[in-house]
Amino acid sequence: MLDEQQKTDLLKLDLAKLLELKFNARSYVATSRVEAWCLYIRDAAVFKKCYSKSGATGKIKADKGYFSLVNRPLQSLVSYLADNNYKDKLPVTDATGYAGKVSMDLYADTKNLCAVDAALQRYGLGIKRDTIALPMLVIERRGDHD
Repeated sequence: MLDEQQKTDLLKLDLAKLLELKFNARSYVATSRVEAWCLYIRDAAVFKKCYSKSGATGKIKADKGYFSLVNRPLQSLVSYLADNNYKDKLPVTDATGYAGKVSMDLYADTKNLCAVDAALQRYGLGIKRDTIALPMLVIERRGDHD
């Protein structure tokens, strides 16, 4: 069985081959400083209260003005916010460093990240715009820089 890094490396290799064969392009990952929405820990003591302690089945529920995580990683929230704020054109990233699972109920319009920031406060979290270093996929046509 492949671990997560091996899966990622295999996907990168497959994508690189596809881009080269179909589009005469090369691809690579480069770290760039970009503006992004960053989920961060505002108050660690408060945040610990939403750690999942049970082995309950993970659930996500989303409705207008409401988003719920039960025993899910924060990446589930980050992915949902990124999908719902694609018009903003800024990436949404998890800068908490927490890899465990959480449970929380957010009463906010998930298309309004300022409202989400206010709702996250009760869980010791926040989301803000910041300039950070992120790995970015770079695609270049062959011949452009060869």
